[in-house]
Amino acid sequence: MKAVKLLTINKEIIHAHGGGIFKLNDTYYLYGENRNENNFVSMYKSKDLKHFEFCNNILTTNSLELSINPQYKLGLKVKGRKVNIERPKIFYSEILKKYVLNCKIVFTITAEDTKWSFAKQASQTLKR
Repeated sequence: MKAVKLLTINKEIIHAHGGGIFKLNDTYYLYGENRNENNFVSMYKSKDLKHFEFCNNILTTNSLELSINPQYKLGLKVKGRKVNIERPKIFYSEILKKYVLNCKIVFTITAEDTKWSFAKQASQTLKR
């Protein structure tokens, strides 16, 4: 089977690995991982699930921080290196009255000849 690249209406490659789709009013929103440049999670919109338009990179290295728990905030660069964001999911919180991005953050630390990886769940409220 030949691989097919999904393209936006502007002929740009859609980067939305491991994410999902939700519908708000008459518009579908596709989101997922984007590991290009300083991006983590990108979002696209469509009225028919065939023709997608790029909306925004909703999580980038310029985003200030993610919450691992109420007491601890995490920067999205560790010692100048970008962390990995995996499995982004978006849901609406009735309590907060906001959309929330939940994801897994994977850190890799190298010291001498040893490499450690560990992961944490994190959340971030989103602006509409």
